[in-house]
Amino acid sequence: MRNSKGEWFEEKEAMALCRCGNSTTKPYCSGMHLKVGFKGNKEPDRVPDKIKHYEGEKITIHDNRGVCAHSGFCTDNIPTVWRMGLEPWIDLNGSDSIEIEAVTQPFPSMLYRA
Repeated sequence: MRNSKGEWFEEKEAMALCRCGNSTTKPYCSGMHLKVGFKGNKEPDRVPDKIKHYEGEKITIHDNRGVCAHSGFCTDNIPTVWRMGLEPWIDLNGSDSIEIEAVTQPFPSMLYRA
């Protein structure tokens, strides 16, 4: 798994990742969300949940724009798969399935199945 800077970090058998931004053990959850009152509810003006399924020869992506952070991580790291301005914008045959899995694994908006 990679952090927001693209650096690899140690995975654990079971882990909870920080969503509130206040963890003392980032990228893992330290329970600080309880102290700061973080709820994690979707803001009413956010993009609604809408899941599209993209199938490649070796991998399938279930893309939910409603939970995507729109940070550009996927488009910046594998532009041959995430092709801005083209339809379909996701071409899962544009790269190796292992590389695609490595990029999508940290993000809840891109669930994959190899």
